Amino acid sequence: MLCKPSELSIPDMKTAYQVGWKAPVDKRKALASHLNMRQVLEEQGIQVIDYSEYLSATELKLNDQLINRCYVRDLAGVVRKQVITGRPAISMRLPEYDQAHQVMQSWFNPDRFFTPNGTKGATLEFGDVSILNRDAIVINVGKRTSIGAIESIKQAIFDAGFSEIAVIDLPRHDDTMHLDFNFNVMAANLVVAKSFLRFFPLRVICREHTRYAMFEDYMRYHGYEVHALSSYDTIPDINFLNINPETILISQQANTARVLDHPKLKQKKVIKVDVTELEKGGGGIRCMTLPLRRREIS
Repeated sequence: MLCKPSELSIPDMKTAYQVGWKAPVDKRKALASHLNMRQVLEEQGIQVIDYSEYLSATELKLNDQLINRCYVRDLAGVVRKQVITGRPAISMRLPEYDQAHQVMQSWFNPDRFFTPNGTKGATLEFGDVSILNRDAIVINVGKRTSIGAIESIKQAIFDAGFSEIAVIDLPRHDDTMHLDFNFNVMAANLVVAKSFLRFFPLRVICREHTRYAMFEDYMRYHGYEVHALSSYDTIPDINFLNINPETILISQQANTARVLDHPKLKQKKVIKVDVTELEKGGGGIRCMTLPLRRREIS
């Protein structure tokens, strides 16, 4: 699922700062970048849905002015066959969450669509959530996602068949805002992560008990080697999308020589796309894509 960018430009640096963006944005360039990314996805055989196309004229009049609407990853997540909805940490994103959830609810059976009844103030943005494998999910409780939200969704995750929720608490800075600014699954047995994650423990929540493990030890326990980056450009380098087990879609601005500098990535297929104008809003390719269904891997 995607959503085209807002019909509003961000005219200057002062405005960008006030709305939490990195730089001014030209709406025409942003739309061109979005359409290019959409075309690349469709050329790879991916069915693309833009939720804004399902809104009423009245709803769309508002939605067209929501500057963060293209960052759909945060809105919800699909855990096996269960859709779990998110809750934004900043109130200016509430309208798009509510509108997108109403549209998505019409696509799925009620028993497949779960809206958490979290505690007051609990927030959950799915840029903080990564499915590691069939058993484990990693969630960051930091700047945008709260521990209260995990309490409200953990039973749904266990009921979906997962046995572990690994919780990490990353620094609350703009360049560490979400888990996918710091960590991404790169291959079946490899993850890429900023090197400082090596120093962070994880709280591993299971049905009957809780334990702790260091980040790299936990990855090794689940069969993953860590490709640690000490030098990186956060959004282009780390916020990429796995299209399939062999292929990633990554920003044209990414330093792929650095990101792919690992023996296990020699055969990795890389598709680059120019999303520079969209990245100025503070999110990358992964932020702008919400997978609703993936091909089963045996």
